[in-house]
Amino acid sequence: MDIHFKFSNSNEECPYCGSLISEILRKEKEQPTNIDLSSLSLLPKIQTAYEEFSNRLTFDIEKIDSVLKFMAGESVCVVSANKIYNNMLLTRLCIRALMSKRQGGFNSSKVIFVDASNNSDIYQYVNFARQYGLNIKKALQSIVISRSFTIYQLANIIINELPKVIEQFDGTKVIIISDLLYMFVNDPQVQIKEAESLIRQIVNEIRKMSSYNNILFIISFYSNRDNHPSTHVYTRIVLHRIDKCIVITKNKDNNNLLFDIKINKSKNHYQEHRRIILQEKILHLVYNTL
Repeated sequence: MDIHFKFSNSNEECPYCGSLISEILRKEKEQPTNIDLSSLSLLPKIQTAYEEFSNRLTFDIEKIDSVLKFMAGESVCVVSANKIYNNMLLTRLCIRALMSKRQGGFNSSKVIFVDASNNSDIYQYVNFARQYGLNIKKALQSIVISRSFTIYQLANIIINELPKVIEQFDGTKVIIISDLLYMFVNDPQVQIKEAESLIRQIVNEIRKMSSYNNILFIISFYSNRDNHPSTHVYTRIVLHRIDKCIVITKNKDNNNLLFDIKINKSKNHYQEHRRIILQEKILHLVYNTL
């Protein structure tokens, strides 16, 4: 039965509002559907269960990998008071991202490394590539490094240039931003309110790119800059928008490192929290050399 035809020829009144039913239906039919089609392009890509399972990046450190795996489309933050720990983990992940999935890597054709503090060490890349038996020249050619010298250059690189670089280097699955907050806390000319605004824009753009392009973003910064009045504010802005976080501290009783692993399962709230203990030397060693 054509329900619309039946009512459109009826003079019955709605028992609740007293309007003619035919008039109500006519208005409903003529009312435009308010769907913002442009927003559909920002939805994450659909993938199979196998793709989700295989698109994982591990540290090749058993204790960490047993509780934490990085996946495409996520944003992750590594925080410590010692830049050596951060650099070691980021370099390790950078090289492993280039390795094949058979080797436990990410099979990324390129890794984009945004060095926000001009502190990356090329010899660490060489060391890990050699340990894993990779072609050193090919590995180094697969790492695209970008450096900036002001917070505005950094913001421009991440917000405006990275989308173009992602398109240029098709097959990029990992983007690393080292020491994101360095210039924000070390430049005395930076206005706090302006810095907060830029950091929010940067992190929001990271979340959008990671979801839409199915790319793993790894961010790092150091936690020992308590002398800056807004360090905790900047840190909170970043961590509240990040999916997973690793905070590295030194165990006071011995030389072991404490890894506090936090997984954000709902907006602005870390629901899962794990703690593991590692020897510092583990960060320098590799195991999977197939």
